[in-house]
Amino acid sequence: MRRTTKFLGCQSPPRRRALDAASFGLLMVIAGCDGTSESDDPTPVSEPSSTSDEVHSADVMGPAPSGGGPSTTTPSTQRPSSEPAGPSVPSRIESTPVPSVDGTGFGPTPQSAGPSPSGEPLKDAGAPRQPPSPEVFPDVPDPVFEGPWFPCPQGDYPEHVVVVETHDAVVHTIDSTMIDAEVELPSGSFKAIALRVEHECPSGGVCDLYDRRAVVELVDPADPDGPNLGLMRYVTTYRFVEGQTNYMCSWTDVTQYAALLSGKRTIRSWLDTVVGPGHELGDGWQVSAELVFYPGPAPDPVQVEELYGKFIDIGAEPGSVDQQTQPIAVDIPSDATKVVAQLTISGHGWGPENTDNCAEFCRLDQTIRVNDAEPHVVNTFRDDCASNPLAPLQQRNPTGARNGWCPGAVVLAHDIDITDEVRPGMPATIDFGIQRPDGTEYLDADPTGYNPNELVSLQLLISRGAR
Repeated sequence: MRRTTKFLGCQSPPRRRALDAASFGLLMVIAGCDGTSESDDPTPVSEPSSTSDEVHSADVMGPAPSGGGPSTTTPSTQRPSSEPAGPSVPSRIESTPVPSVDGTGFGPTPQSAGPSPSGEPLKDAGAPRQPPSPEVFPDVPDPVFEGPWFPCPQGDYPEHVVVVETHDAVVHTIDSTMIDAEVELPSGSFKAIALRVEHECPSGGVCDLYDRRAVVELVDPADPDGPNLGLMRYVTTYRFVEGQTNYMCSWTDVTQYAALLSGKRTIRSWLDTVVGPGHELGDGWQVSAELVFYPGPAPDPVQVEELYGKFIDIGAEPGSVDQQTQPIAVDIPSDATKVVAQLTISGHGWGPENTDNCAEFCRLDQTIRVNDAEPHVVNTFRDDCASNPLAPLQQRNPTGARNGWCPGAVVLAHDIDITDEVRPGMPATIDFGIQRPDGTEYLDADPTGYNPNELVSLQLLISRGAR
């Protein structure tokens, strides 16, 4: 991993507001360093086929991560929109997190600028004033995020970026699925923040044979067991074929979490493997991760509300999904200008006992209903796994179409613009559901095998800048 110790602060330090030390709101940037966004239209995807004849790694259940999925770019460099669904190159959404109404929030609501940060009295309103000098930033090229596979950039980082390593060649095994790192993140004005994650074989060991679910997340100090805030969701590769060096590097945009990515923080790497040293399927996976800060004018703030970040069992009995996903009320700020629901899911569970080989190899649509409006239906199925540049290098079944993910790739996020369905200053009720493509409920006729489930992350991104 590349490292630099050069830290660039704002010309004028951003104002902060002290809150309860047990919450993410302890030090939130009020006047600096947040994120902004727009999103691309996705490409429609075709109907799935469902096949699998193998023991599937990403489907072997283990301790669930506490947070949901990764996000990354303006309306998401890795998040498609909800219209005709399917994986497409998303764009980036910016954000400045605040506490959520259900107690799982990640920062305070931005406050007005107020009087001079220096404490000096404001000058007489009638006196002429000189406009403040604009901040001067180094000329740093913008990072590029290339969906839907999000490979890491080649070569060295540009001069002036700030790199903070969170995990350095940590090894995930059945005894270490969750590894925390305490880090000191820079304060300042940053136009973009990227997350780089690499995984490979353990040094001197053998890679896990199977693909495994994984997430890099920001731990909530008030509730370390979650739900935490997922920065990047991905699934590892299968072990590569003989003669190939097993290596995957993912590069995603996390600018929307800028207000939380400063000061002392705990970053967690979770990887759901069931192997370890000497296991017949391999010794595990080795992971390295770092955050890369690009100095420049900070995007407008976005408030982040984490609604769901958990496994949801599907089809065991009628109404089982509704029982696990009760509607959530969220207070929409009076100055909200845009509200986006960001959804990241991956389906798991397969086999002859599961009706239609769900929930990995069948299509299940996701629904988001706001208040009493018609639900948004999101097709998260991925039939493009064979296009993954890493697919030809992997053993087993890396090319089969799947519900929401591909082996050896970031799990894409989907952005659904719900601005027209909410009213600033009023609460909004968000209801999540899962259904068959024909709108009916999925029921598993024989719930005795590796039962269908989805790992779901749902965040609300509330813009508080210009529309």
